[in-house]
Amino acid sequence: MLIVIVDRDEGKLADAADLIRQAGAPDVMTSTGDVSDPAQLQSLEADIAETFGSTDVLMNNTGVSGKSSAHEASGSWASMLGINP
Repeated sequence: MLIVIVDRDEGKLADAADLIRQAGAPDVMTSTGDVSDPAQLQSLEADIAETFGSTDVLMNNTGVSGKSSAHEASGSWASMLGINP
């Protein structure tokens, strides 16, 4: 089983991959990117298809949060809604 994980933060991505491998999944592909960018997702999909062929199971688990009051969060609010519909 291949697991593909994506994160904007390379350090967190590497830490997550290490934890997944320690849990017993040796095949972990990592990709640094922004899942709110459709072009980056299409590129990732093409990379996966080219490298591994078909996708048998797809699970998407994405979320963001922030620390600010509602009136201070106008820019980040739009981002949160775009990723957490």
